Amino acid sequence: MNYDWKKIVKDKSTRELFKIATGKSHLDKEAEIAAVDELNNRKLSLEDTERIQKKIELENLIQEQENEIGVRSSFFYPNSKTVFPQIFTGALISLAFLIVFFIERNYTKKIYFLLMTIGGIAISIYSYFSFKKKRAREIARKERIKELMKEL
Repeated sequence: MNYDWKKIVKDKSTRELFKIATGKSHLDKEAEIAAVDELNNRKLSLEDTERIQKKIELENLIQEQENEIGVRSSFFYPNSKTVFPQIFTGALISLAFLIVFFIERNYTKKIYFLLMTIGGIAISIYSYFSFKKKRAREIARKERIKELMKEL
């Protein structure tokens, strides 16, 4: 079966082209030649593997950024629009249960209210640190993308 490899490789990522061109895929020689030609069209050479690796890293970071934009926020993956309501809700739950804790006279119920207060505080703390971690990753990714764009 004959394939038009020149058309096929135009849609491939740099990582896929590099694998094909170096023979790490199970494709024929014609595919390898077309991959090398496409890398040359993209101003990349097989001899300059460092530049190819940087290009692959850049493509991966951009893809990660695009994927993150499409991700809906959840409790375990908060964004800037949901983190503050989550922190506020956790704090509000804690405050409500803490007030009931001091009003309640029954000792066994007090334990439950104390545990609920601790749970509300845990929700607030978890939301805050999850958001901080995600935000730090976003900033580091943006800086690395800028750095790689300058180098390439």
